[in-house]
Amino acid sequence: MRHRLLSGINVDDLLKDWTKYCQARDMTLGGLPDETSQEVTIIAEDRQCSLNIVGADGLDAEDTLRRYLDDWQRRHPDADVEKIEEEAELRSRCCDEDHVGFIIR
Repeated sequence: MRHRLLSGINVDDLLKDWTKYCQARDMTLGGLPDETSQEVTIIAEDRQCSLNIVGADGLDAEDTLRRYLDDWQRRHPDADVEKIEEEAELRSRCCDEDHVGFIIR
């Protein structure tokens, strides 16, 4: 799972939700990197930022993101999370306000 696309949400709403999810699990989204942090890159509306998840509860960034997206889909059964093979395709699909892409390097 190196690239994922979440459809039907804007990036600001996603970041608010993900922050609450992390806080409920003693993690910090967007903190300073340390030995417990994992990095995920987010792409939306032709913008990109990399966020550290401090105190991450997954084995690696891919596992931590998968846990969040699984929780998201449980709470939003109509949500569409797609695996995208090519980074160029992911970037092209994240040019509007209702798509958020995730890259793990």
